[in-house]
Amino acid sequence: MKKFVAKRIYPEGYLYRGYVIERRQQDYVYWSIGETVDSLGNYREPTEKSHFYNVVWHDSTDTLRDAKYLIDTVYYKGDVRLN
Repeated sequence: MKKFVAKRIYPEGYLYRGYVIERRQQDYVYWSIGETVDSLGNYREPTEKSHFYNVVWHDSTDTLRDAKYLIDTVYYKGDVRLN
């Protein structure tokens, strides 16, 4: 099985299997999961921090590890993207 790695793209954000995982903090710390889109709503592979201004957020988890697990189990089946 291929092991995927979260790539840090800015101080509070990671790119993992095409999804953005961002650390947020209000009264507690949580991790939001989303994907970048262009102005028409089409998926866009992010290459710069400026691309994260149009992120469609889907879910959140308590830890980065949980966010990666959720992407692996819910958004992918094997190596096939479900969304």
